[in-house]
Amino acid sequence: MTRKSNFYKIYSNFHSIIRTQFSTTIKVLHSDLGGEYYLSEFEEFLATHGTIHQSTCSNTPAQNGRAERKHRHLVDIVCSLLLSSFVPSVFWGEAVLTAAYLLN
Repeated sequence: MTRKSNFYKIYSNFHSIIRTQFSTTIKVLHSDLGGEYYLSEFEEFLATHGTIHQSTCSNTPAQNGRAERKHRHLVDIVCSLLLSSFVPSVFWGEAVLTAAYLLN
Protein backbone atom coordinates (compact mmCIF):
# COMPACT_ATOMS: atom_id res chain seq x y z
CA MET A 1 0.00 0.00 0.00
CA THR A 2 1.68 3.19 -1.13
CA ARG A 3 -0.84 5.60 0.40
CA LYS A 4 -3.30 5.30 3.24
CA SER A 5 -5.98 6.63 0.93
CA ASN A 6 -5.72 3.33 -1.01
CA PHE A 7 -6.84 1.33 2.03
CA TYR A 8 -10.57 1.24 1.30
CA LYS A 9 -10.12 -0.07 -2.24
CA ILE A 10 -7.55 -2.67 -1.14
CA TYR A 11 -9.76 -3.83 1.75
CA SER A 12 -12.85 -4.13 -0.45
CA ASN A 13 -10.86 -6.24 -2.95
CA PHE A 14 -9.53 -8.38 -0.10
CA HIS A 15 -13.07 -8.79 1.25
CA SER A 16 -14.26 -9.99 -2.16
CA ILE A 17 -11.43 -12.52 -2.40
CA ILE A 18 -12.20 -13.91 1.07
CA ARG A 19 -15.89 -14.17 0.23
CA THR A 20 -15.48 -15.86 -3.15
CA GLN A 21 -12.35 -17.98 -2.73
CA PHE A 22 -12.92 -19.17 0.85
CA SER A 23 -16.72 -18.93 1.10
CA THR A 24 -16.55 -17.13 4.43
CA THR A 25 -16.95 -13.63 5.79
CA ILE A 26 -14.77 -11.30 7.81
CA LYS A 27 -16.45 -11.08 11.19
CA VAL A 28 -14.12 -8.69 13.08
CA LEU A 29 -11.57 -6.11 11.93
CA HIS A 30 -9.08 -5.16 14.63
CA SER A 31 -7.08 -1.99 13.95
CA ASP A 32 -5.29 0.92 15.53
CA LEU A 33 -6.76 4.42 15.50
CA GLY A 34 -5.45 5.25 12.02
CA GLY A 35 -7.57 7.70 10.07
CA GLU A 36 -7.92 5.35 7.10
CA TYR A 37 -10.12 3.05 9.21
CA TYR A 38 -12.63 5.77 10.08
CA LEU A 39 -13.71 7.03 6.67
CA SER A 40 -17.49 7.17 6.49
CA GLU A 41 -17.67 5.04 3.35
CA PHE A 42 -15.44 2.37 4.93
CA GLU A 43 -17.51 2.29 8.13
CA GLU A 44 -20.61 2.00 5.95
CA PHE A 45 -19.01 -0.89 4.05
CA LEU A 46 -18.26 -2.72 7.32
CA ALA A 47 -21.80 -2.15 8.58
CA THR A 48 -23.44 -3.46 5.41
CA HIS A 49 -21.32 -6.61 5.53
CA GLY A 50 -21.83 -7.20 9.25
CA THR A 51 -18.19 -6.73 10.21
CA ILE A 52 -17.44 -5.49 13.73
CA HIS A 53 -14.67 -2.90 13.92
CA GLN A 54 -12.56 -3.00 17.08
CA SER A 55 -9.67 -0.65 17.76
CA THR A 56 -6.85 -0.41 20.27
CA CYS A 57 -6.01 2.61 22.38
CA SER A 58 -3.43 5.05 21.05
CA ASN A 59 0.25 4.21 21.49
CA THR A 60 -0.41 0.83 23.10
CA PRO A 61 0.92 -1.93 20.83
CA ALA A 62 0.76 -4.30 23.79
CA GLN A 63 -3.03 -4.35 23.39
CA ASN A 64 -2.62 -6.02 20.05
CA GLY A 65 -1.09 -9.18 21.49
CA ARG A 66 -2.02 -11.46 18.61
CA ALA A 67 -0.22 -9.31 16.04
CA GLU A 68 2.76 -8.82 18.36
CA ARG A 69 3.10 -12.59 18.88
CA LYS A 70 2.77 -13.27 15.16
CA HIS A 71 5.39 -10.62 14.43
CA ARG A 72 7.74 -12.16 16.99
CA HIS A 73 7.17 -15.63 15.51
CA LEU A 74 7.94 -14.32 12.02
CA VAL A 75 11.15 -12.60 13.21
CA ASP A 76 12.26 -15.78 15.00
CA ILE A 77 11.79 -17.83 11.83
CA VAL A 78 13.68 -15.25 9.76
CA CYS A 79 16.61 -15.27 12.18
CA SER A 80 16.65 -19.06 12.16
CA LEU A 81 16.59 -19.19 8.38
CA LEU A 82 19.44 -16.71 8.04
CA LEU A 83 21.61 -18.29 10.73
CA SER A 84 21.10 -21.91 9.73
CA SER A 85 21.85 -21.27 6.07
CA PHE A 86 24.80 -18.91 6.74
CA VAL A 87 23.19 -16.19 4.63
CA PRO A 88 24.17 -12.55 5.28
CA SER A 89 21.58 -10.16 6.70
CA VAL A 90 21.44 -8.36 3.34
CA PHE A 91 18.88 -11.00 2.39
CA TRP A 92 16.58 -10.11 5.32
CA GLY A 93 13.70 -9.12 2.99
CA GLU A 94 13.82 -12.37 1.05
CA ALA A 95 13.97 -14.31 4.32
CA VAL A 96 10.86 -12.48 5.59
CA LEU A 97 8.98 -13.33 2.39
CA THR A 98 10.07 -16.96 2.66
CA ALA A 99 9.06 -17.17 6.33
CA ALA A 100 5.65 -15.64 5.61
CA TYR A 101 5.16 -18.12 2.77
CA LEU A 102 6.11 -21.00 5.06
CA LEU A 103 3.72 -19.85 7.78
CA ASN A 104 0.84 -19.43 5.36
